[in-house]
Amino acid sequence: MQNLQNQTPQKVNYMPLFALGCATVGLLTILCAVVFGAMSYLNGTSLPLRPAPTSTSTLLPTETASPSPTFTSTPTFTASPLPTETGSPFPTFIFRPPTSIPTRTRTPRPAPTKTSAPTITTYHDAHFVIAYSAWEGALNGRALGKTLRCAAKKNQTMVFVPDRNSAAVSVVFYRGPNQGKANIYIDNALADTLDLYHASPQYGFEKKYTGLDPSVPHTLKVTALRQKRNASSDFRVCVDGFRVGRQFVDEMQPSVRYGAWAGALNNRALGGAYRVSSQADSSVTFTVQGSSFQWITARGPRYGQAAVYVDGRLLAKVDLYSPSQRWQQAIPFTRLGRGAHTVRIVTLGLRHPDAGGDAVVFDGFRTP
Repeated sequence: MQNLQNQTPQKVNYMPLFALGCATVGLLTILCAVVFGAMSYLNGTSLPLRPAPTSTSTLLPTETASPSPTFTSTPTFTASPLPTETGSPFPTFIFRPPTSIPTRTRTPRPAPTKTSAPTITTYHDAHFVIAYSAWEGALNGRALGKTLRCAAKKNQTMVFVPDRNSAAVSVVFYRGPNQGKANIYIDNALADTLDLYHASPQYGFEKKYTGLDPSVPHTLKVTALRQKRNASSDFRVCVDGFRVGRQFVDEMQPSVRYGAWAGALNNRALGGAYRVSSQADSSVTFTVQGSSFQWITARGPRYGQAAVYVDGRLLAKVDLYSPSQRWQQAIPFTRLGRGAHTVRIVTLGLRHPDAGGDAVVFDGFRTP
């Protein structure tokens, strides 16, 4: 046992094996070279030597070469043979700057337009756009009632019948460079003749009449004379309203009558009031936009007939007789054509054989 512990182990020498492996690899390499050379010799060809490829950078005529060109997109390389080696299988790469590719711009399709429902506008009988006989309405923010009624034709009358008694009544006018003259009647008696001319516009000009009997109501009437002074440019007479005591009454109120068109209150009428005339050739005039409109009126046992003119042409004759009373009756008129149209409704003084009167009611009109 002691001899085994003192015995030194012997080292194995691997060098002969390594040398033998290297010699074997060398012989195989030489053998492959000989075989490959013999095959080439038998075929009568030799291996070509591959020349190093050259790269030629060609710039477009409009460009200037710079030491460090900057490209905004990937360059394109085109293969072409060398000039000195025709048919050489080894290409020369010629650099060409990238060309921009045209892009198709897509025009967005417009969103479809939604057509809203037409708006219906209703004008009641007191609206300033309606003219009774020759009394035309005019919108004016400086007037007391924000509107005026003006007439320039001779003997056009406006009558105010107050609903209360008073010892004093007044008429409120507009004075200006285009105003003419008017007569003022109190209880059908001539009380005054006014010249409404003024070099500059004057609103709220009030002519007051006092000393009246306070126990009875008094009727005021304004009559346009179609007279003027030389300095005035027109014959117009414009009324802004009336005053009874301290109460102001706008000229649009039902208590004001234009010619033969008297106002009346009724909660079943459009806006709670309407205009009515029994005198032949009394007219209502207004303007509409578009190809249609509706005349708002009333039918009943005491109503007569009226003619409807559009742009001066007789469009229809309407008989308002009905065995029973009916309010806010819409009579349509269509196919007028585009644009603005002047509508004139004229009382005829005619009636149905069963009718008890020939009155014509104007309650307003409606446009789409």
